[in-house]
Amino acid sequence: MRPFSTPGAASSPRRRQSPRLQVMPAPAATLRTRYELSELGSVAEEYLLSGEARAFIASTQSQCDERPEAASIAPYRTRIVVFRPIDLDRFSGTVVVEWLNCHIGMDTPPQWLRMHRHIARSGMIWVGVSAQQAGIDGIAGTASHRHLKAVDFERYRALQHPGDAYAFDIFTDAARQVAAGKLSFRAPDCTLATGSSLSARFLSTYINQISEAQDVFGGFLLTGRHKSAATLAGQSICGGTVAITAKTNAPVFVLQSETDIFGRMSSYAIRQPDTSTYRLWETASAAHVDSYMIGVGNEDNGQARPDRLVASYALHELSHIPLCQAMNSSPAFHYVHHAALHHLQAWVTDGTPPPRAQRLEGKPLTGLARDSWGIARGGVRTAWSDCPSLVWSGDNAETGEAERLFGATRVSRAMLAARYPGGERDYIAQFDKTARHSIEAGFMLEADASEARELAGAIFRKASTGHW
Repeated sequence: MRPFSTPGAASSPRRRQSPRLQVMPAPAATLRTRYELSELGSVAEEYLLSGEARAFIASTQSQCDERPEAASIAPYRTRIVVFRPIDLDRFSGTVVVEWLNCHIGMDTPPQWLRMHRHIARSGMIWVGVSAQQAGIDGIAGTASHRHLKAVDFERYRALQHPGDAYAFDIFTDAARQVAAGKLSFRAPDCTLATGSSLSARFLSTYINQISEAQDVFGGFLLTGRHKSAATLAGQSICGGTVAITAKTNAPVFVLQSETDIFGRMSSYAIRQPDTSTYRLWETASAAHVDSYMIGVGNEDNGQARPDRLVASYALHELSHIPLCQAMNSSPAFHYVHHAALHHLQAWVTDGTPPPRAQRLEGKPLTGLARDSWGIARGGVRTAWSDCPSLVWSGDNAETGEAERLFGATRVSRAMLAARYPGGERDYIAQFDKTARHSIEAGFMLEADASEARELAGAIFRKASTGHW
């Protein structure tokens, strides 16, 4: 553990009180799915976690790269949500701990939404941590009424968050409870941390600067990384470019969409070479936010037929975020997340590194390189990028900050006629071939092959009849 010293002080901050867990009397009141968790073979639990957290103070204005220099302590009380197998004999020994995203003033679980099918079928346990204040108290000056105290004040009135400078230590406390077997399941063999977008920025700082990160987590999966990172004081962006610099044996897996490279996230500025502890995948045909995260992920219980899910994939806009063009509806990022989690677990547990992937092609001034139909070149290739039935992109012509994250979907009857002159039979034959290449390359799992094929056929039929 790195030493902490307060300028002008002769001793370290006082010893913190040990965290305490309290089981909530009923299943989680938020983060509900549109299906019953029991359909996945899972059950929900919720805990209150209370204790004292440290804030790590930086010594320079950038607050991005330097190590913590001082610490202060404040009491907190937050909540932890657990989705675990009903039958704990199915527990594989791996726990995925997600730093819940509160960018819109409420806790959301984008990584659970993307990976829940693989988590459940693999016997993993998912733990969501309300690490930041906005998920509990909302965002000052906004009209959001979906933070915990607004959703159910009586249930969450006792929650107390001292501010996001303390979020790093709160996340560590939650992970230590998991690692010690203090929840309803045994101590895990493998504990992985994950977070998307805003949460990835905080986790980047956590990995680089908080010494306990490598003590409590075996590996990290970050999605939708910005070129910058959070500050130790709790601001979401420090202003500089922040690469992963921690000298740790804990593997870090960064998974990016098209949107994240030359768009608002500008992560091209922090591209790093793959190493023995770092891996970067940039996924073609994927967007920072897509219809799987917004719609399908809340309905996909693994039992619904793909042709019934297509309507949710074809989600064009949201009531509170009007879009000029249909959002990205590619299933690619969902399936690539499955593969990434599978590889990260193997990397941590038996030392097998994930496959390396080429980077998406393009330049900052001109954007991503695309073929004549508009399909991105390079990057992680899947059947959805190499055998497309729609033109899926991580970019769009939207002007709003949030709207630009949704990518786009475009129907091209000319592309369908040129690439698949034999219609659906021709398309499925090509899809099977490219999907096999994706599986052999490690970018898609064999367990998803049959479902993906059915889904591809359903999407092709809807696209080719002009009903998308």
